Amino acid sequence: LLDTIEQQLSEYLGRSGKPVGDYKKLLDNEAELAERLASVEQQLSDYNNLIDRLQQLQERQNHHTQEQSLKHAEQQLTEAQQEAGSMERLRKQLDDSATALKLAETALRLPESQWLARQELIQNVSRLQTSIEQIAESLQQLDTRQIPLQQQRIEAQSTLEQRKTAQAALQQKIDEAHHTKTLWDQQQRYQLLVRNLEHAQHTLSRCDAIKRELSGIRVNATDIDRLNQLTNRLRDTQTAIELAGTQVIYQLNPGVTLTADDRPLTGNGELSISKPTDIELPELGKLQIRPRGEDLEALNKTLKDIQTERQQLLEHLGVSSLDEARQLLQQQQNLTQELTSQQAAMKPLIPQGIELLATEVEQLNQQLAGHTVPEQQPNEATPLKLKQEQNRVTAEIEQFARQLEQLDGESKRHSDERLTLESRSNTNRETLTQQEQRLADERALETDQALAQRLEKARADIEQKQQLFEQAQANFSASNPQQLQLQVERAQISHDNLVAELDQLNSDIMALRNQLIGMGHSGLAEEHETLSAEQQRLAVLVTQQRNQAEALELLHTELKSALQATKSVITEPVMRKMQPYLDILMPDSQAVIADDMGLQGLSRAGIDEAFEQLSIGTREQLAVIIRLAYADLLHAAGQPVCLFLDDALVYSDDRRRDLMKQILFTASRKYQINLLTCHESAYRDAGATIIRLADHLENTAESMTSA
Repeated sequence: LLDTIEQQLSEYLGRSGKPVGDYKKLLDNEAELAERLASVEQQLSDYNNLIDRLQQLQERQNHHTQEQSLKHAEQQLTEAQQEAGSMERLRKQLDDSATALKLAETALRLPESQWLARQELIQNVSRLQTSIEQIAESLQQLDTRQIPLQQQRIEAQSTLEQRKTAQAALQQKIDEAHHTKTLWDQQQRYQLLVRNLEHAQHTLSRCDAIKRELSGIRVNATDIDRLNQLTNRLRDTQTAIELAGTQVIYQLNPGVTLTADDRPLTGNGELSISKPTDIELPELGKLQIRPRGEDLEALNKTLKDIQTERQQLLEHLGVSSLDEARQLLQQQQNLTQELTSQQAAMKPLIPQGIELLATEVEQLNQQLAGHTVPEQQPNEATPLKLKQEQNRVTAEIEQFARQLEQLDGESKRHSDERLTLESRSNTNRETLTQQEQRLADERALETDQALAQRLEKARADIEQKQQLFEQAQANFSASNPQQLQLQVERAQISHDNLVAELDQLNSDIMALRNQLIGMGHSGLAEEHETLSAEQQRLAVLVTQQRNQAEALELLHTELKSALQATKSVITEPVMRKMQPYLDILMPDSQAVIADDMGLQGLSRAGIDEAFEQLSIGTREQLAVIIRLAYADLLHAAGQPVCLFLDDALVYSDDRRRDLMKQILFTASRKYQINLLTCHESAYRDAGATIIRLADHLENTAESMTSA
């Protein structure tokens, strides 16, 4: 039924859910027709809108004509301009009075500046006369202080020369004492470095010997670990071969001897045969035993590979056994430790290398050659006392030098100050002469009294012009000039706007008329009627086809949902039982169960992985878990359950095997689980009862023998 509905639905909708075939053509025709009809309707709407717009513009034009708007605007502008004319006369009076005031102020500046300059010149003459008198007094005081300074400088200079002579004699004695001390120190260091050089050369020789021994040892910790692993694997493989081989239990009569591949068998015992073996039976013939274990061939091959790799590694290391390799590794470690110790002991002796040490020894030997070294260590107190005496003399020298420097500085300051004062005095005298001559010349041209009268007259004229200006300013402000100017501006703007509006109306009306003539109206209404009828016909067909497609799509969705729900009902119990075990083994993972109840794969972190793409270990773990899930379902239904597993986890790593043991232990709390394995050590911590088949076979053999 689902396939039939999908076939019918494919005639209407494609895989992406979009229309196809005749249904798509019908929808395309409908869309194309709707687009054409919309275009015609838009053209009709545009034509009608233009008619309405033209009517509105003509009504606005007729309104302005009837109201005589332009004539009223021109009349208001003329009246405002006439009122502004009277304001301009008041403005001119104000400007004339302001100009007269500025001229009066300009006329005042000349006598005012002349009067200020005259007063400043009089003050300068008085100030220069006072300054010249003060400088003369200062020069007399400087000459009085200079006489004792000269005598003090002569005495300080004589004492300074005496102290410098004593300092030179002390320095010569100090140099001789230091030279003796230097020779003694060089001799002592030379002897120490010679001993260090001999010790370092001996240590270097030992380090070279250790390095030669280390170069002959090819063993390292990694190779030892690998050799140990191969040895353990060899032992485990041999044990596995013995366990997987055919077990022959024999009990021979006294004096009877059998031969198995040239190995004699007597008395009682057990023989494990892992390869074809012939047992000679005296006077009876030969007994051939061929082991049929499935893993023996692979184990023997593995054993051979391990033996080959182990022997190659022994030959590479140059040893015959693991113990010998370990002894070589221990010897290598001991030599390395000794080398490190020798190098650490040598580092303080030659911190910069033995070549530099030898060079320093040779340099000291050359420096000591030709010099007599004192037999005893020089007294260190002698240069110290001489240095102390020298420091005392040096301090006195510095004291007298500072005193002399201070006296020289004071004398220089006096000289500089005298020169400065004399220069200032000369300059002031010259300036005073000039100022007095200038004052006399100006008074000859105009006396101080005449200049004062002229200044007073100019100030009275300014006061009169200021009163006239203030009167004109008051008259202008009373006329409210700002308001009159705003009235003119408003009338002008209103007139200009009305003229522009009328011009624009005429232009727009002419443009609309030309556009309507160009568009025309013929055929649009008939075409619109024809297209509307065709659209109604197509709408009926599209509705029928759409209803059919939607019905099929709805039926297809419901069928798929029902099918999915049915599958979920079938697979959900198994997945629900598997999930607790998966949470232990692989958290955040879910099993994917196919419709046939088979394990299809695994979903981890939102990614689905097919069962065939998983590792062998993961596949065997999932196979065990799904068997546990079915066992849980049977147990929950009240059915008896007993699960057998035959070495089902041979490809699992240690971590996964531990988790699976936890899972098996959890399931064993509900029903019996029997795990057959030849790897007993791997399951000792599984929490299970261990039953060894070999023990039961021995008990069975004894029972048969006694019978």
